[in-house]
Amino acid sequence: MRRSDYEILHVYAPVTWHDEAGIVGTRDALVALRAAIDDALANRQSTFETFVADGEGYDLHVVCVEPEDLDGIEYPYTHPFAQSHLAPWTELLAVPPSVNHAQT
Repeated sequence: MRRSDYEILHVYAPVTWHDEAGIVGTRDALVALRAAIDDALANRQSTFETFVADGEGYDLHVVCVEPEDLDGIEYPYTHPFAQSHLAPWTELLAVPPSVNHAQT
């Protein structure tokens, strides 16, 4: 497949506190993200497959939570000294990713 055949979406987490974060993607990938956000707002969560520019695919989970649901959940920082070592964010998923993959 050609690169133009993929919905490419890069999600960049902040490295440490107060760093910038970003979402960069093709139009089709951003439309899919918008649809996933709308679906999560209506149904609590949504998942869709997207790709990195190198052609590697991944599932992106969008989860709508209440503020207190984030108590005890790890922070999104990527640098080791800024990580919280709390429960992984996947604890917020109604169906763990491994179960989702088993059904596909």
